[in-house]
Amino acid sequence: MDSALIYLVLIVAPLLVGFIFRARILFSPGLLMFLFFFFLVYGVAGVYTAYNYSSDVVKLGLIIDRHDHYIFYAFFCVLISFFVGLLGYFSGRKVPAFDFVEKKWLKPSDVNFFFFFSVASLLVYARQYGGLINALEMSAIIRSGHYDNQVGSLTFFKYFIPSVLFSLLGYLLFFCRDRSLKNLTLLFFCLVYCLVAFSFMGGRTRIAGIFLMIFFFYSVYYSGGVRVFRVFFVGLAAFLIIIPVVLYGKQFFSSMAKDNFSQAENFERETVLESIGGYFSHRVYAVEVSLSKFHHFNDVYKFDDFFKSPLFFIPERLTGIEKPKSISYQSTADLTGINESTMPPGIVAYGIYGAWLPGLLLVSFFFGFFPGVFDRLVQSSNKALLPFLIPLIFYWFFYVSTGDPRIIVNAMVFFLLVPAWFASVSFLRRFLSR
Repeated sequence: MDSALIYLVLIVAPLLVGFIFRARILFSPGLLMFLFFFFLVYGVAGVYTAYNYSSDVVKLGLIIDRHDHYIFYAFFCVLISFFVGLLGYFSGRKVPAFDFVEKKWLKPSDVNFFFFFSVASLLVYARQYGGLINALEMSAIIRSGHYDNQVGSLTFFKYFIPSVLFSLLGYLLFFCRDRSLKNLTLLFFCLVYCLVAFSFMGGRTRIAGIFLMIFFFYSVYYSGGVRVFRVFFVGLAAFLIIIPVVLYGKQFFSSMAKDNFSQAENFERETVLESIGGYFSHRVYAVEVSLSKFHHFNDVYKFDDFFKSPLFFIPERLTGIEKPKSISYQSTADLTGINESTMPPGIVAYGIYGAWLPGLLLVSFFFGFFPGVFDRLVQSSNKALLPFLIPLIFYWFFYVSTGDPRIIVNAMVFFLLVPAWFASVSFLRRFLSR
């Protein structure tokens, strides 16, 4: 519908803010990701819906009937979310800095632990599919969820595979400090393992994220001075790698599937606009639907799944405890009439579902606030924190932005390994020193 072209404003606004803060944006991954998020997820995807609504009705199975007034209301909600999120970001930047990290705080043994933990998790996860080769061949089907009901209770371990990101950036940190052949070799093999391991998870977004995180690390580590040109060329290389992964990754992972699994053959070839705008278009529709559902206070979701978030940590197949349903089931049912599969509503629709306009303001503020804190830490603390902060910033925008606590918990559970490991090491050192 042509009225959806109003989302062009969400393309221009992030670019304008980025231009205003161009001096710092290259070295502020939180701000850069915040602007890029709204530009892509609601700007580009919003304009995409103006031309592809009819095809989305077929592809996504939509049952909604778009009306101009809901399109305008939804757009203004997204615009409000953008500026409130910016307010939250700059509020987070004002948090007092605390540089508590010693220069030699991160040791090779710490980095090696996260690497081997990831390898062990991958081996355990692949075992239920008959080994590594079978798991790789069926990665597209496994990711789609068609095969999970036929396997055992080891799926939970796949959520710890991304812990290798701490190792990858840790080895990159060591290489930046000491450009020795040993550090370069460790970095290379860790990067190769990352690409292989994330291929098992069948996620083009995750693989693109690897190179995005390397770029963020490099830009922050070498922030300022003439080395800004190095950052530019690293960013250009990352961009040239990421675009083909995003555009053709789906076909690549589908092509690895076994012939006797017909589900993998159902993936369609996509154009550039379909790959980018179509990937997020349901979040634009979800804002409109969330607004149309509220006529009185009893319809407010009240962030029910957020308060039940600890239950999502429970490995369902290991314990037999059924997890509660998240907001995605309600959002998908509103969009398609089906509540068996899920399409995450996005952070804006989640705020509206949660508590209408107050919920939108609250969620938007904190969505921008924590990236502001991250940037404050990234630029003021010792570089030893970067291997943990950079993945945190990336996962914040790619998974918290889904507006689904179930997805957020599953995707970010591996971050709990960081405090668990260092607390264990600290306790062991104190015990042995007695």
